Order: sequence, then C-alpha cells, then structure tokens
Amino acid sequence: MRFLTPVLSLIGVLLAISVITYAIASALPGDAAEIRTGKRDDLTFEERTQLVNAERKRLGLDKPVPVQFVIWLEKAVQGDFGTQEGGGPVGPAVVERIIPSLELALITLVISLPLAALLAVRSVRRGKRVFGAVTGQLSTVGFVVPQFWLGILLVILFAVQLGWLPAGGYEPFRELPVEHVKRLIMPLMTLVIPTTAVFFHFMRQSLRESLQTQYIRTARAKGLSESAVLYRHALPNGLVPSLTVLGTQFGQLLGGVVVVERIFNWPGIGGLLIYSVERQDFNTLIACVMAIAAAYVIMSTLIEIAYRMVDPRIRRA
Repeated sequence: MRFLTPVLSLIGVLLAISVITYAIASALPGDAAEIRTGKRDDLTFEERTQLVNAERKRLGLDKPVPVQFVIWLEKAVQGDFGTQEGGGPVGPAVVERIIPSLELALITLVISLPLAALLAVRSVRRGKRVFGAVTGQLSTVGFVVPQFWLGILLVILFAVQLGWLPAGGYEPFRELPVEHVKRLIMPLMTLVIPTTAVFFHFMRQSLRESLQTQYIRTARAKGLSESAVLYRHALPNGLVPSLTVLGTQFGQLLGGVVVVERIFNWPGIGGLLIYSVERQDFNTLIACVMAIAAAYVIMSTLIEIAYRMVDPRIRRA
C-alpha cells in the first residue's frame, strides 16, 4: 500500500497536465483545419470554406473543446495521438525524438551525481580547505554560466581549434557507435558541468550538516578513520536530500535540453516541440508536452518511492 499513493499521484498529475495542455493548445491562435487545407489558389472562397469546414469536421474541431478533449483522451490512452501536420502518426515520431533527449538526460545524471558526491566528500574532508575553496568557486562558475555560451565555447575549442570532435550532428549508436560517442561528448559536457555544480552545492551543504550531528561525533570517538566516517556514515545521509534535487534536475534537463540540441544539431524532442509550435501542429505539440511531462512525473514517482525506502521517517509516516 505504501507504493499505491505515488502511483495514484502519477495518474492524477498526468491527467491534470493533459487537461491544462489541451486547454492552452486549444486557445492558441490559428486553425488546424485551415493550416492543413492550405491557401489553394485554384479554389474560390466558397469552395475553400467548404473544404475547411469538411476538414474541421474530420478532425473533430467542430465539437466543443471538452468533447474534443474526451475524444482525444480516449485515443491517447490507446496510444493514438493523431497525425502530424505533414502526415504520419504522431506517436512514433515523438518516441523517436524523445529517445535521444532521454539519452542525454540520463547519462548526464549518471555522470554528474557520482562526480558531485566525490567532489563534495573531498571538499569537506579535514585538511582539504584549499581544495574545498577551489571546488566551491569552480562550482559557482559552473552553476551560473549559460549553457548556450558553454556549448559554443566547447565547439570553438574542441571542433574548430583542436579538431578533436565533430561540431554536431547525430549518428545512431546501432549503425556507427564510435561516431555516436564522438558526437555525444560535447553535448554531455555542456550538460554535465552545470548539473554537477548543482549537485555539488546541495551535497556539500548536506555533508556539512551531517558532520555536525551526534552520530558522526560518536563514530569519530570510536576511532573510525576519516574515510570511514565520511563514506560510510556521512555520505549516505547526505545523499537523501539529493534525491529531491535529482528529480528536479531531470525535469530541467529534459525540458531545457532544447538549447543544447540546437547548438549541436541533436535530434531530440525539444527541437520537435519548437517545430510543432512554429507549424501550429496541434497533435504533435500536445504529444511532446505529454511525453516530457510523463518522463518527469515517472522519474519523480520513482524518486518518491526510493525516498520511502531509504528514509525510515517517511516510511513510517
């Protein structure tokens, strides 16, 4: 039963997001039926009006917005998100584009979290004041530096000046694994540096608070080494608050990766989302937002479940 509440919350949040997204998308200027019909100079005004009305009826846009939403929701539950403005089903297109974005986001977290933990532990270690001061300043720089500026700087350095890495593009891992990894390095660096800085700040503060607690004093009084005190006792407790930051960072990575995708020509969902807004592709727009929201909510639910497992205070609540 303790896992039932997060799952029910997940369903409720996704439903609320779908309602809000559909309402906002419906209020956007433009008519999907007119856009799909086109100008059609070969038709008279009356003929084009009839064609637009027929297209509006085919798309179900002649019905009230609540009725449209119910029809859309019934199809969406079955995996049918409609067709794109240029033709073709929306679902496979969104899945194809969200996979590269998830790859960037998940690998960034896998690298950033352990790296930030190691740096945070060393920064609070006794006799490492200089290291702690230097890492603190560097993390502040990494925290405030704009991602687009960092990405452009990396392109100038590694692609233009040194010629070590390609400036951008995407190659499927199944076909060209080496090229895929080469093109993945700079986007990852652009995301890992600020993400590591965020984790580092939270972990360092949490470790400092843990080192002031009674159980740490007891561990030191027992004669445990500084490494045992930090890694065995302080770090596990310091990681608990980082779970919350993990969920927030995942959402920011997935939603804000569009800047990195544009700089490095990475075919993620952010580019598809912007393209759907520019083309007023109603179905693709909603599907992109729902895919990002679903990934974020699922990650948050998993983190909440993990929180309940590792923190006995929440488990008993």
